[in-house]
Amino acid sequence: MNQKEIRAELEGMRINAFNNNKLIPSNKIDLGSSRLNLLYQELHQLVLFGFGNASIVMCGVFLEALLKEILFIKGHYDYKRKMDFYLAIKECKQYLLKKQYDDLHYIRTIIRNPYQHHNLKQLFGEINFKGVKVNKLGVSPVKDISSNELRPLETIAKLRCDAETFIPLFRYCHYTAKKHSKRYLINKK
Repeated sequence: MNQKEIRAELEGMRINAFNNNKLIPSNKIDLGSSRLNLLYQELHQLVLFGFGNASIVMCGVFLEALLKEILFIKGHYDYKRKMDFYLAIKECKQYLLKKQYDDLHYIRTIIRNPYQHHNLKQLFGEINFKGVKVNKLGVSPVKDISSNELRPLETIAKLRCDAETFIPLFRYCHYTAKKHSKRYLINKK
């Protein structure tokens, strides 16, 4: 990258931050745990600068850490046992409203898992990227190029999917964290 490209990239990030700042809640939130506060700040920065895929994956990491912190404070978390997001949700059920419990399962299965494991089939469902017909140099007539050869179509669709998902998901994380920090995390140790 030359200096002109770097400046253009930084300007794009500045514009993203300016625009996204209007769409997301304030980052002034105390979660009572330096680990959670750090994760939240990293997540906030990813969202602010418009890193959709990374924001979505980090939302899953953050929600899992939040649930584990609640369990630890309530004395339910056993560090010797391997606990993933699914088990954290299950173990935290008694501290969640039914809707929150259902929302977290939805986020885990429909959003977080496909993003974390880059499962485009699960993200797009029945949408299939067939490919296009193009003239290749020196080849006549028109040749089919499958979507396996032409991955940018998937990439563009995924970027649009990211853009529609990451800010609402961050808002959910913010309000969930804010609610549970007041209830369980602040001055409860």
